[in-house]
Amino acid sequence: LPSHYHIGDIVISKADFKHKTATVVIGERGTVIGMSAVDRRNKLLCQFVDRCSVEANLDDIQHELPGGFRAGDVVISRIDRTEGPNNVQVGDRGIVLGVSPVDRDKHVHCQFPNFAIVSLVVTALHLESTHYRIGDTVVSRKSFARGATKVHVGDKGIVIDVKGMAGKRISCKFSKCPSADVAVSDVKREEAYESLSNPMRVLPSQDWGITGDQLDSLGHRVANQFTGNSENPNVYEVVREVIQPLCLARHTSYSVLLNPGGLSCDTFVSHAWSESYLQFVADVKEDCTDFKTRVF
Repeated sequence: LPSHYHIGDIVISKADFKHKTATVVIGERGTVIGMSAVDRRNKLLCQFVDRCSVEANLDDIQHELPGGFRAGDVVISRIDRTEGPNNVQVGDRGIVLGVSPVDRDKHVHCQFPNFAIVSLVVTALHLESTHYRIGDTVVSRKSFARGATKVHVGDKGIVIDVKGMAGKRISCKFSKCPSADVAVSDVKREEAYESLSNPMRVLPSQDWGITGDQLDSLGHRVANQFTGNSENPNVYEVVREVIQPLCLARHTSYSVLLNPGGLSCDTFVSHAWSESYLQFVADVKEDCTDFKTRVF
């Protein structure tokens, strides 16, 4: 198929268009079902919700990659990765290039400042909060008026243009306002998108595991870098001072931050929140001969 599409690929409409009696609007998701019978070089045969086949111009659609990402998206890395002289670190800002040849269903090709081309699992990335794309569904954070029309807090809209706005403003269409130029801080992305790329929602809870070696590494970090008042912090203090600062900004758990692809748990450990974290790790190590490879 043209532009490296495959049958079954998900596409997003970037424009309102008609085909015969069918009307497709910006933001609608469809599925590639075959080659165009009209123009095999510039069109695809797609199916959108509640419609039969639609001939779609390539310029009017965009491929939705695994995790809801698209080529050109600005993303933030959730992981560290090094290959020879190339590396990407947690918090690095990169660009999605497109489909990954490694695994079309779970990976995307990206570019980072110190890693020209790298294939990453989608749960290792999250979309930059202020990066919007045509077709994104947004929710207004404030009330405002455009001429005789009003948009209220909580109203949903569709992003219809992002060009030439330096990433600070976008143009949206609301039900009672066909076009509104708004600051990105005045809207938020609808929760439905976040669920596509947030590993805490993509991965089943039994895959939120952490290895004994990772548990031990956290123990060393606590012993060497703890910033609380106690020299032997309890679990409450470790979570507050060490875990939460790492995880809150990335909207994920510590285990998934370390293992974005997930690790299936094989051992459940109960603990007291008021006990010493370092003693807790020592006790678990003593009871498990295969501690380093066990997944808790």
